[in-house]
Amino acid sequence: VDELINLSVTLKSKKNKAGLFALNVISKNTSNSVLENKANKILDRAAIVAASTDNKLNMLMRYDLNILNGVSSVVKEHKISDIILGQTESLGAHDSLFGPLTDGVLNKCNTTTFIYKSVQSIATIKRFIIVIPERAEREIGFPFWLLKVWNLGKNTNSKIVFYGSEATISLIKDVHAKHPVAAEFNHFSDWEEF
Repeated sequence: VDELINLSVTLKSKKNKAGLFALNVISKNTSNSVLENKANKILDRAAIVAASTDNKLNMLMRYDLNILNGVSSVVKEHKISDIILGQTESLGAHDSLFGPLTDGVLNKCNTTTFIYKSVQSIATIKRFIIVIPERAEREIGFPFWLLKVWNLGKNTNSKIVFYGSEATISLIKDVHAKHPVAAEFNHFSDWEEF
């Protein structure tokens, strides 16, 4: 929870002090008070971590048929622009890369989604490597995730190392000229030699 909140605070604009939401979805078919208590403790912990960064966290406990319905409904109701999911499912355990819940969120929620598995504190990371698929700049969400990556670099003072096609790197260099951050740009197109 701590690292998910830290990443959320790092990705957002410093001006946005009240736009953080923490969501815990509980099956509406359960009457298990232990689950509700556990959910409340997690949300309370998230609020404490957010408050320590001078940010207000909106805590949401949702009762729904399943987690995916709960997440997608909250995204629509609150006009959520970005989702940060903690990766709890093991990679490669299913037919997909992330697992059924994460795939469901990616398919059902039309919003920028970050999937994060914390292996060390974000405050200790010195560089971020961003590998961009060819023609990514043509996607509708391109400026939205690029802005979050820019915030990541600005808010951590870490170097961002971009790898992408010549056209994509050229566009990012134009942004960099107007809004400089510590960055490095590399042309990369051979996905067979990843």
